[in-house]
Amino acid sequence: MHNALNWKEKKFEKYVIAVFLYILGAFDCLWWAQLVIYMRNAGCRSGLVKLTKIYLYGRRAVMQFGNQTVTLTKGCPQGSEYGPDLWKLAVNPLLSVDPPTCTELIAYADDLLWRKSCRAIKSWKRITK
Repeated sequence: MHNALNWKEKKFEKYVIAVFLYILGAFDCLWWAQLVIYMRNAGCRSGLVKLTKIYLYGRRAVMQFGNQTVTLTKGCPQGSEYGPDLWKLAVNPLLSVDPPTCTELIAYADDLLWRKSCRAIKSWKRITK
């Protein structure tokens, strides 16, 4: 939030719009086949790609609460060392696009912020269409 406020202070434009996006269950929502493609395109070595595929596919965790057993079949364990790196790899194509003038996209973990500044309120009508 501090970064967002500082950004506005440095702009000549008078108006700023910001859209915050929190992705619930971000890692669970990743399309793992596409993630493997991103790894290959990023030049990751085949051994790392193969290890990642083993890590991702067929994941299963069993938890027991008293007499009840729950099986989880997707996602990355909370606090995993590898999960944040995989998430960065997945979101990087979105962040690599050159944004339009006076626009910025910021990612922090599974939170995204899109912000745009304009000199006149009339500009918003054009932007929001």
